[in-house]
Amino acid sequence: MTGLALCMMGLLWPESSADLRMAILLVICSGTGLLSAAVTAGDPFQGYVYGQSVCPVLALLAALPDVKERERLRGISIVWSAVIAAADIAQFLRDTAAGVPGRIGGIFGNANVMGIFLVISWFALADFRERQDPKSRFRLLLYAEPLFLYAAALTLSMGSYAAMAAGIVVATVCGRREKLLLTLAKAVMGTGSGLLIYIAAVQADAGWLCAAAVMYMAVQAALWGRLERFLSLHRKTAAFISGTGILVASSAAVLRPNAAATFAERLEMMENGLHYIASSPIWGTGPLQWHLLNMFDPKCFNTWYIHNMFIHVGVELGVCAMFPLVLAAVLCLAKKRPPQLRAGLAALFIHYVLDVGFAYTGLTAAAVLLLGTSDGGKRPRRTVAARPFYAAFAVLFVCGLLRHIR
Repeated sequence: MTGLALCMMGLLWPESSADLRMAILLVICSGTGLLSAAVTAGDPFQGYVYGQSVCPVLALLAALPDVKERERLRGISIVWSAVIAAADIAQFLRDTAAGVPGRIGGIFGNANVMGIFLVISWFALADFRERQDPKSRFRLLLYAEPLFLYAAALTLSMGSYAAMAAGIVVATVCGRREKLLLTLAKAVMGTGSGLLIYIAAVQADAGWLCAAAVMYMAVQAALWGRLERFLSLHRKTAAFISGTGILVASSAAVLRPNAAATFAERLEMMENGLHYIASSPIWGTGPLQWHLLNMFDPKCFNTWYIHNMFIHVGVELGVCAMFPLVLAAVLCLAKKRPPQLRAGLAALFIHYVLDVGFAYTGLTAAAVLLLGTSDGGKRPRRTVAARPFYAAFAVLFVCGLLRHIR
């Protein structure tokens, strides 16, 4: 129903600035995935492909409003992300009070996916704040930044930390060299503070230390604006704090001693997937079939998804779906965007090739709303070129709805 409603909105909206090259690639990927499900399983609506068909529609629809409406939509999405981050911190504190603290998974139920969601929210907020008027209704989003960093630390997702670091590098290369130290210092202070409460609750099992850490985080968040201004004026201090990031990263590695072994296992998983692509390159094995087949391999990984979006799609849906997806990712990264949005996309795709975030439709939908598309401030061009795509997907969703009603 959600997909059908989005299609109706797209058909009724008079203006469009959608990137039709991206739309065509996503439609090909979705269409070949459905065809693969029909060929291998006899039912195109079986598995995750049908459910994820809402993402191409949402990607098109996110580009429809004019620039002001688009920024308002992004602001609302960031506010919602901040509410989720605050709820995750509250969940961790509740679990600590109940004596069962642990990594937070939030609305996704998966700490790694929650981690990358918070990372892209952080990058989206950084871009959003740069283009807002100081008197804007969204000016209080300044205080959301430490929330994203605290909550990201509580996920203890090493893949998300790596994606954040890579995103900062991308933002720097794309034109934010003068703010590198400030960005690094804020990231170190925010994640470091989050790790303090994690260590107090999980490692030390000391409630009073956890309470002290929470009070410290609250004061830090309240003074976040002053902290930014201070670090902007005192670059040596910012450099020193950035250097302590090595200690923060080392602490996270100690808290996750199995991280290296997990990474090695994921590489083995990808190698296993490449063998399946070679044996069934056209249609793949079918949606959700890799897990069943892998049970008979010499090493069973006991997971439903290969921790690499492109390899997994190639294994289960074939190279006809994988290649358009690779091209869409390249086009998405190559498109001209503000540095922070490009950094957020780079972090997202790095996570997609190291984890299972792609299997969570909500993450992709959130990325579309948070990172969106940028046309450099140009007004939307009036066109009906996107309407055939909405009509085609509307028919698909109606067919799927009728299939499930039966």
